Amino acid sequence: MARTADAAIEELERSGQVVVRAVVGGIAAAVVGALVFAAIGALLIAGWVSEPSWAAVPAALLGAVALGFFGLLGVPVLVARWATASRAVVLTADGAMLGGGSRVQWAHVRSARLETLLGQRFAVLLPREEHAADQLRALPLPARLGALLNGRLLREPAPVALPAQLELPPAELLRVVQRARRLGGHLR
Repeated sequence: MARTADAAIEELERSGQVVVRAVVGGIAAAVVGALVFAAIGALLIAGWVSEPSWAAVPAALLGAVALGFFGLLGVPVLVARWATASRAVVLTADGAMLGGGSRVQWAHVRSARLETLLGQRFAVLLPREEHAADQLRALPLPARLGALLNGRLLREPAPVALPAQLELPPAELLRVVQRARRLGGHLR
C-alpha cells in the first residue's frame, strides 16, 4: 500500500521528523531520457565535425546545448538524486533537508505552495526576501542553478522546488510541509 500524507504527518508528530523517499523508477527513467538526449546532442555535433558546413551549424549548436544540459548537468544531478533516493526529503519542525544536502529553515520560508514549472507540479518553498540571497548561496551548485531557473520562471527570489519524483504527490507533500511548519511555530 502506498504511503499517504496522513501517515507521514502521523510519523512527523510521533518522531519529530519524516523521511520522504524518492520513487526510483521515475529517476531511472529520467536518467535514461537524459542519456538519450545527450547522445543525440553528441551525434549532432559529430555530424558537423565530420562534414563542417554553415548549414549544419544550427544542428551542431543544438547538439552542444543538449549535450551540455542533459549530459553534463542532467545526468550527474539525476544520478546524485538516485543515490539519495532513500532520504530524498527530511522534514522536521525546524526545516527541510534535501537528499543533495540543501537545508531550508522554516524561519526563513515566507510560504510554501504548489507551482507548475515546465509542465510539472512541484511543492515550492519561497524564502523570505531578507534570506533569499543567503539561501541561494547555501545551496549546492546544481540546486543553486535550479533555484535561479525556477526564480526566473516564478518571478520569485531563490525558490526551492522539492523533488517531484517522491512517494507522495506534490499536493500531499505540501500538506506534510505545512504541518511541519506549523509544528515549528512558523505557520498559524
